[in-house]
Formats: sequence, C-alpha cells, structure tokens
Amino acid sequence: MGSNALYKALENFEHKTASAICTIGYADENVIEIFQGIVKGKIVEPREKEAFGWLGTTQTITQPDRDGIFEVEGTGKTYNEMGEEEKNKVSHRFHAVNKLKKYLMELHKK
Repeated sequence: MGSNALYKALENFEHKTASAICTIGYADENVIEIFQGIVKGKIVEPREKEAFGWLGTTQTITQPDRDGIFEVEGTGKTYNEMGEEEKNKVSHRFHAVNKLKKYLMELHKK
C-alpha cells in the first residue's frame, strides 16, 4: 500500500496517531536482547519535499513515500521535510541502534 492509499484509508478516522518502530535483536550463547526505538507521530496528508531519502541520497519526492505522511510528534515535520542530520537524531532506527551500541559497549567493558 502506497502512502496516498494509506492516507486515504485513514481519511475518515478522527485520530491518526502512529508510531514508527524499529526492533533490533542481539544474541550470543548466553543471552538474547531486544532493543527498540519508538518515535510517536501522526499520519498526515502526503507532503512533497526535497529530502533525505532511505538510501542516504537527496531526492525530490514526486510520489510521496511513507516518510512524507508520518509527522514526528513535537516537530511539525514529516521525515521528508527534515534534513539528514535532523532526521537521524529523531529516527526510530537511530534510537534502536543507539541502545544496541550502549549495550555492546557495556558488554565489552566486562
């Protein structure tokens, strides 16, 4: 389902709250750990913008992708409307990877 179809499917719902979630797992012979990054927001009408894209490239979004319909709570911006640095600071992936990184650093100290 594309972003336009997703927005249209939710059009008649009053509340369009959403969460972007990234889950990363780590396992060795002794432990299994799960790390999750969650960013709250809402689904908004698709927005076109020149933006940082999934593959780290700047692109003009002519057919808005899901980055163009998820507005990050407290920012008033979709991921499409953020620059690379800003997007990475609030990204659900960043939060999950950062938790994994901290865990691995603590594990390495032992």
